[in-house]
Amino acid sequence: MSILIPMVRMWLTRSGQPFIFSGRYDTSLQYEDTENLGLYVHIPFCRSLCEFCPYCKVVYEQELAKDYIKALLKEIDMVGSSTGNQRKDVTSLYFGGGSPALL
Repeated sequence: MSILIPMVRMWLTRSGQPFIFSGRYDTSLQYEDTENLGLYVHIPFCRSLCEFCPYCKVVYEQELAKDYIKALLKEIDMVGSSTGNQRKDVTSLYFGGGSPALL
């Protein structure tokens, strides 16, 4: 097993810690001037972690996945309600990250 990939990942992310879900983020999205939206939903869960994978991911745990889905739905509701009457057409929706089919 090569040590190079984990070392590069730690150098790029400036951390050896696993990804931790938190409520600290920017609460506004700058898409007012965009006519069509392409949405990406990151699902960070995998059965096992591969060294070569560049995505932010964690090993699947049922409780963590439930918490993630709750937070994801809350964020979708928050962003959707913040747009007022300004609706946008969603032209693409992509689920990616780890193994989205686990959910």
